[in-house]
Amino acid sequence: MGDASEVRLFPDDFLWGVGTSAYQIEGGAELDGRGRSIWDDFKAAGPAADHRNHMVADVALLAELG
Repeated sequence: MGDASEVRLFPDDFLWGVGTSAYQIEGGAELDGRGRSIWDDFKAAGPAADHRNHMVADVALLAELG
């Protein structure tokens, strides 16, 4: 491992991508009539990323990142 201040660059041909899960993206069962799924019972918590309510900002961030 190098010094923490060392800048590490990715190769020019490095391909970036993203991944999501339906539960994180769709949000709660109350949104847009989605209805309950097994994940609502299994997880019993709010959406992790809440992309449904932050889609414009999330897409803008992805565009900014290129």
